[in-house]
Amino acid sequence: MARYRVEATSWIGGRTVKPGEEIEYAGIPGSKLTPLDDEAKAAKEAAGAQRAEGTGRATSKFAPINVNPEKRRLVEIPDNWEELNSEQRINLARKLGAPVKGTGIKAADAFIKAEIANRAVV
Repeated sequence: MARYRVEATSWIGGRTVKPGEEIEYAGIPGSKLTPLDDEAKAAKEAAGAQRAEGTGRATSKFAPINVNPEKRRLVEIPDNWEELNSEQRINLARKLGAPVKGTGIKAADAFIKAEIANRAVV
């Protein structure tokens, strides 16, 4: 799992983390997290690309929920996932751990892209 150093007091993973703490985090990293390994750097780049594409702010709102990272890797992401219809892409993102409520097509696409970037590092 990606490792980060926390730069400002934050609420992550259901708890308050203080500046300087090192944490493992499987979600889309925000500006208060500094990557400490290659997996974290790839996730940070994917989050930056998401913001640059105008898909909104990358927040922990899109962090995987109730999905073990090892089980998430068992979910196959087809090479042509971008050609799937919107409902299929949203369902794929949910299988990967995206929240059921509030995940639209832009969020689903960003979530899938972040997962692909995380897998590329491993």
